[in-house]
Amino acid sequence: MTRDVQTQCWIRELSGRSVVYPFDYHPFPCRFNQQCTAIERLHASTAEYLKQADAMAKASSALVHDFKAFFNLQLAQGKADKESEDLVRQLAQASECLESIHWGLKRSVHDACRALLAEQVLKPITALKLKNANVLKNVQVRKQKMLDFDALRRATSTSSRPSPESQAKLRAAEESVAKATADLNETFDRVDDNRGYILRHEFLALTASQIFQASKSHVALQQLLPLMPGVAGRLYDLTVMSQAPEHASDPIKNAALGVLDYAGPNCLVEYVVLPHHASHIVI
Repeated sequence: MTRDVQTQCWIRELSGRSVVYPFDYHPFPCRFNQQCTAIERLHASTAEYLKQADAMAKASSALVHDFKAFFNLQLAQGKADKESEDLVRQLAQASECLESIHWGLKRSVHDACRALLAEQVLKPITALKLKNANVLKNVQVRKQKMLDFDALRRATSTSSRPSPESQAKLRAAEESVAKATADLNETFDRVDDNRGYILRHEFLALTASQIFQASKSHVALQQLLPLMPGVAGRLYDLTVMSQAPEHASDPIKNAALGVLDYAGPNCLVEYVVLPHHASHIVI
């Protein structure tokens, strides 16, 4: 969608005053500023995600390790009671297995996902952020060139017989603005044409890493079911909790959509029910 720079005069607002200049400027800069802001937020969110994912992996491993240490301590300090000793030994073995699974997941899954995200998500977003900063810098450079050109144009127009040197400076300033405008127009056109591809690969990499991590964790942790019979009951409880419907709203305590006044279950409708916009219903 590349457009040639048109050489017709436009009235633009620059530094609070109207300036006449023969350079067509792409309408994209305002949207580009918004995109730069979004990239800044995305970069910060990605870095925070990696930081918190590392913290979560370390915290979960430390938590399981401390559980194992506690059960081993209980096993070492236990009395000669075979039944309780067997229960403690079962917990100690299960915690040992869980710790091994966590460390295995950290090495083979978390570290792999982190490397992928750092290389294929954070690094490209950082590069795009720096590239956008350079474009914004070029926008400011063009603005300054416009101010310089306008000052020279005004100075030349006030002179009855401008010198050849002044005219040469004016032409050079005009060519400089035209080149800066053409370069920015080309950059904005390229960004506009690539809208459907910018960060597409990075988003797919993020999604793939989450799917991979969830599936590998599920397969590894399923090994604990035979070792810890009580886990199945907790899984069932979590399933029920995750599917529980929201509690019904009490119309006496909470505002209910469509009910303007509630006087109890034994009252009758005083008026014929009409469409919502044409009636005030009292129940």
